[in-house]
This record gives sequence, C-alpha cells and structure tokens, in this order.
Amino acid sequence: MTTDERDQGRRGQEPRVRRAHLSAAGLRARGWTAGMIRRLLGEPDLRRANPYFRTAPPTRL
Repeated sequence: MTTDERDQGRRGQEPRVRRAHLSAAGLRARGWTAGMIRRLLGEPDLRRANPYFRTAPPTRL
C-alpha cells in the first residue's frame, strides 16, 4: 500500500487519502536493498516498539 491509495468514500463524499508506513523488512521483501532504503528514503518517518521482542530496537517505519 502506498500513501497515494485512496479510500472509497460514500456517495457524494470525497475519497480520503490513507497513509501507510512500511517497515524496512517490508521494503526488503519488495526487492529494496538496505542501500536503496538508506539513500532514497533517509531517516524513518516513525518508530514503533518492536512487535516481537520488547528488548529489540524499535521498528523503523
């Protein structure tokens, strides 16, 4: 999902833009390399607690 995808609104309403954040692992699954992520995207937009291990570094989104 990209930030351009639009949510279909009800009849007569404007569609709403939905934002999605992808993790670095999600981007790598789509064929991105670590260098591409670093060079093209720079710093992460959002950091969240790691969903699998509390002691692991935060997930970069």
